[in-house]
Amino acid sequence: MGHKYALAVVDNTTAYKWCFVIKSLKESQEGNGFAERAHQTIMGKVRCALIGSGMVAKWWPEALKYMTAVNNRMPTTRLKGKSPYEVLFRTKPAGIGRQIWGSTCYAHIPITKRTNRKLSERAIEYLSARDVKFGTTYTEGLISRSLPSEEINVNNENITEICDLRKRYREIDVSAPKMRSRVANEHKISVGSTETVGDVGQHVFVPPILRSCRIRRPNSRLRDYVVSINAVTISAKPLQIPRSIKEARKGLHAKQWENTLQIEYQALVANNTRDIVTLPKGRKRLGCHWVFDVKYHPDGTVERFKARLFVRGNTQTQGVDFNEIFSPVARYESLRLLLAIATIRDLHVHEMDVSTAFLNGSLFEGIYMQQPHGLGMCKLKKSLYGPKQAPRIWYALLSKFLVSVGFAGAKRSTVNGVTHIVLICVYVDDITIAASSMIFMQKVKAQLASRFTMKDLRDIHYILKVEIKRDRTNTILSMPQHKYIMDLLQKLEMTECRSEPTPQAKCVVLVKEERLTPEQISAQQFDYRVGSLMYLVRGTRPHIANAVRDLNKFLSCYNKSHYKAAQRILKYLKGTSTYGLIFDGKNKEVMYELYTDASFANANGNRKSVTVYVSIMADACITWISSRQSTVSLHTAQAELIAASEGIKESEWLWVLLEELAFKQTQPIVCWCDNKGANSIITDPAYHTSTKDIYTKGLYAREIHDKGRIVIPY
Repeated sequence: MGHKYALAVVDNTTAYKWCFVIKSLKESQEGNGFAERAHQTIMGKVRCALIGSGMVAKWWPEALKYMTAVNNRMPTTRLKGKSPYEVLFRTKPAGIGRQIWGSTCYAHIPITKRTNRKLSERAIEYLSARDVKFGTTYTEGLISRSLPSEEINVNNENITEICDLRKRYREIDVSAPKMRSRVANEHKISVGSTETVGDVGQHVFVPPILRSCRIRRPNSRLRDYVVSINAVTISAKPLQIPRSIKEARKGLHAKQWENTLQIEYQALVANNTRDIVTLPKGRKRLGCHWVFDVKYHPDGTVERFKARLFVRGNTQTQGVDFNEIFSPVARYESLRLLLAIATIRDLHVHEMDVSTAFLNGSLFEGIYMQQPHGLGMCKLKKSLYGPKQAPRIWYALLSKFLVSVGFAGAKRSTVNGVTHIVLICVYVDDITIAASSMIFMQKVKAQLASRFTMKDLRDIHYILKVEIKRDRTNTILSMPQHKYIMDLLQKLEMTECRSEPTPQAKCVVLVKEERLTPEQISAQQFDYRVGSLMYLVRGTRPHIANAVRDLNKFLSCYNKSHYKAAQRILKYLKGTSTYGLIFDGKNKEVMYELYTDASFANANGNRKSVTVYVSIMADACITWISSRQSTVSLHTAQAELIAASEGIKESEWLWVLLEELAFKQTQPIVCWCDNKGANSIITDPAYHTSTKDIYTKGLYAREIHDKGRIVIPY
């Protein structure tokens, strides 16, 4: 015969609401996993409370009551973020107690009960076995009696402190090999030597330390972890950004923010950005606010504090306050192409930053701004930061200046220029310069500094959250995004997560969730995760493009499976945070290859195909894509032809851009496509009746092939 346990929920109105019978064999309680697991969890907390407080084991019932109360007030995923207390009583708990269980407390002795009213003790020491939030009396003490909680003064200093090791190691900047060598040297000095102790000159012989010769191996449970004392500094939290001047002046870095504000104000005055006027009748005034930020080095250290006065451009009216607002910036593809060329030709690559770039452009529209702190009305003469047309004005000014000093803008990538052997790539106010000679490099820097206030960063190390590491001796250039990944994991509280071997699980089909509410959409920050991953795909991580593309379709209709898929990608990035693109310049020819492929009818749900292409230069990817095709393909040849057509269009962009940069391709570009049917449609002029629906794409690809710009091997 076994035992039966009845689990019931009782309601004052309906008595028994439901009853669940749990069966187990006699003297085999281990088989009841539900009860045993709950018992193990709560008793583990009880043991921690007893050990941490130093109380004897006889008080475990009181510790059990306290930990049970704490457990019932903690939110759980099974209850969708609510606690059992909140679900049962339909109100949020008052909170976990302010006092720690088992802490020392002092009970007040009334003056009428003191033996000597002036000299005797005013309090008696107790040990609290119950918190005021969960009980009204303290039942543990040096004497066995209870006291009202109002007469108790609690001191938590006797509890074992759980310290944050990151605070201790944040100031340590040593590596493990250095520590080992230093300890070894100290050990060699101490063995067989004498040492003077105290002031009396005693000589004490220090005997040699006997150590085991056995090779020490790490615990088997820790073999999949990389342990380093310096790893603690990676998870250091970034500085808190103030949201107003008041917060900046009251924070820990008030002096740095104040200096930054003074520098920005001096720049506003020096650039003659405004005129003090009265607001004309019928015109709108725009507000302004200060925006603060911190710029970091690739190693996580602070580079500088930044403060900008922003105009509230969201209140501008089109046609009155602004007209055209489009402003081109460099594509990631342009930057990777420039770095690939620099690696192959061993060019010098430097970076410059334009200080207060937007303050250089003049405004043609009349914009009136209310100055901060009630200083009155002003009319803006320069664009400042915030107006919708400010980026366009700055780009027009910079491009006009570059043309005036001899540069020619590239037609296919409007942010690149070439003059002899100097290339310039501009992303707003970040300017990357590649030159074959330092003479030309210094000349270009001097020209820019003569017109704008520039900051020379010399050799490029960090741009657009991408780290640039270069070994010119071996003609190697790498582009990891380690800092960006670690900052992302820290913001999502995943720095201690375990890594995954692949970014995407095999045979997992993601399905659209129809029952998601707007509150649930914003609760999990799913769109933030996917957006951050998309930035990595655009930068240096083409191998996670397909996994991120799958998630991008479910930004407003996701469920737990999509969330787990996003977490898996982040865990994969945790283990591969130092990975990146590696350009090898051993082949001195500026040439590229194109690879195209298609996954037939593999875009879940609508049976559309997936287009994939990648172009490679200097043994690394410079352009790539993984996207769902807009139409349903009827056969694999059609899907492969669409993918090849998209890849050939990208190849045409690269072909013309390289020609404008004085690197004209002398041989056809090799386009690798693994479908013989698609290859035949591109290379042969025969008319195929079964492929009339894709005939136009085939004609385009065939035209490029006939021009001799691509060759299709199989």
